[in-house]
This record gives sequence, structure tokens and C-alpha cells, in this order.
Amino acid sequence: MYSSFYEGWFGRSNFYNWGYWTETTKNAHEACEQLTERLLSFLSEKKGPILDVACGKGATTRHLLRYYKPSEVTGITISDKQIQTCRNTAPGATFYQMDATRMSFDNEQFQAVMCVESIFHFNTKEDFLRQAYGILKPGGYLILTDLLFRGAVFSNETFHFRENNPPSITAYEALYKKIGFSEVEIADCTAQCWKAYRNHMLGYIFTKARSGKLDLLARCNEIALLLKMQLFLKHYVLVAAKK
Repeated sequence: MYSSFYEGWFGRSNFYNWGYWTETTKNAHEACEQLTERLLSFLSEKKGPILDVACGKGATTRHLLRYYKPSEVTGITISDKQIQTCRNTAPGATFYQMDATRMSFDNEQFQAVMCVESIFHFNTKEDFLRQAYGILKPGGYLILTDLLFRGAVFSNETFHFRENNPPSITAYEALYKKIGFSEVEIADCTAQCWKAYRNHMLGYIFTKARSGKLDLLARCNEIALLLKMQLFLKHYVLVAAKK
């Protein structure tokens, strides 16, 4: 996340996600802002307080300040280093070092909870969803992005847990209903997010390599991850769930 390669890719914006790409999207920074806007479009009105879960380096939290007062915006992450970055990225917002599956907020504290490209890391996804449900006000929304995989390819790795991989979008929606969410909207944006990111990232890597500005061998890990995702990623989804 802090490598010069990724900071260059994201235009030193402190974003770190795949983004939402259209035919006119110019770069990764813009794609990340478009993804945030796409998630916020699920909210009929933007009123706080709002929580940004797994807020990374704080760019999504900073984007929320376009619509919310700083006093209404909170972010959490498990990384102390990220907390320090967040406080510079989104001044005025409140940040805590906290595990998303064991949040220490009051019940019914937030009008909205947002989580971008992180829930599949949590141990477990269901534990987080229960936590989010509890801290949401009645009528409040959980808005997030998630990755659904074929099979259990990542089952024994930190990146992914077997329990986090329902067999279908129908089963995935049922998980939210089981927890108690009254309305669940799921949008499959695999083409606009994962596939577009993959294509743009590969183009970025090989263009930089041809111009001599990047050592292709040094980017083997990124290329290998893209190929692994190509084989096993089934869906990239946007979710809005109402309490």
C-alpha cells in the first residue's frame, strides 16, 4: 500500500482499491472516486453519522467530507501506521485502531456504515455484518463492495477465509437477510471494477516497462495476483443493506 509503485498508480491520492471505471475514466484516482460515489448513490440522503470501516490511508474518508461534517465522519482500521496517515489525509474526521469484527461502538450509533474492498479479509464476514447491523440506527444502511470467489482457492491464506465464500449471489444475499437486514440490493459490477482494473493495471505495467521506467521482473507479484484473480474471482459486487 505504501510502495512507490502503488502510490504512482493512484496518483499519490492515498486511495487503494480497484475503483469503478467507465469509458471516460482517466486514471485510478478518478476510478476510486467514482466507486465511492457509486456506493453513496445507494443512500437516499446523506446524513450522519457515518463510519468508514477498514479505511486504509483515509482517501475514502476524505471523500465523505464532501457531504458530511467532519464531526459526523469516523474511520477505523487495524493498522496504527494507517491511522497516522488517515489523520493527515482527512483532517477533522475521527479515527480509531479497531478490528472490524469486534467494534466497540454503541448500539444504533451510525446512520450509515461503509466498507470498501475489505470484508472478504475479515475473520469472519458474518461477524462483521452482525457488528454493523448492531451499530446501525433503524433505517440506516450498510454500503460496501465485496469479492466472491470460485471454490475455496484462498481458504488457508490470510487473504480469504472459507466461511467468507458463499456458493452463489443468492446464498450471499440470504446471509444479510439471516442477520436481519430488511432490504438488500446487490449490483454485480465485475466488468466495471475488477475487469477494468485488471486491463488498466496490465496496460500501466507494460507501458512503464517498455519506456524503461519500470523493471518488469520487479512487478511479478502484481502480475501473478492478477492472473490468480482472473482464474478464481467470480463476482465483484456492490451491496446496500437496510436495517
